[in-house]
Amino acid sequence: MYLRRLLARHPEWVWTQRASAPMQDGFLNFWQAKEPIAGTEVGFSGVCLVVLRDGLIARNEVFFDRTLFLEAMRQAGR
Repeated sequence: MYLRRLLARHPEWVWTQRASAPMQDGFLNFWQAKEPIAGTEVGFSGVCLVVLRDGLIARNEVFFDRTLFLEAMRQAGR
């Protein structure tokens, strides 16, 4: 539900996987994202911790520095 709402709010995001690393019961996903905001493209990088249970995502923790993203959103009045 979280990802569905997030992506519905930001349909212009372009996600690129940079790397992944397996771990017990899941993996780490290293990614980059870009979004056009007010005529400029804002980019940011992050990592997700994904824990799987019975083939489904049981836990997903997302880490990234949102400073540039939030500042661009503020300047765009969004």
